[in-house]
Amino acid sequence: CECTGMRSGDMLLLEKNCIEPHPIYGYLMKWYEHKKRKDRTPIPITSECATAVSRLLEITDPLREDAD
Repeated sequence: CECTGMRSGDMLLLEKNCIEPHPIYGYLMKWYEHKKRKDRTPIPITSECATAVSRLLEITDPLREDAD
């Protein structure tokens, strides 16, 4: 995703609770960066990015349940 700098492989491994509201900016997103093997500090994201990530999680939810 351009606005987060995430790799596409990391996007497919996002958890359902990766987006949380931020009182000032809008939203924060947190994830585990597999290349560096560490949790990323939550970063501010735009509402458009939050909507896109939420939609990605919604669409891939059945596949995530079947995956390891």
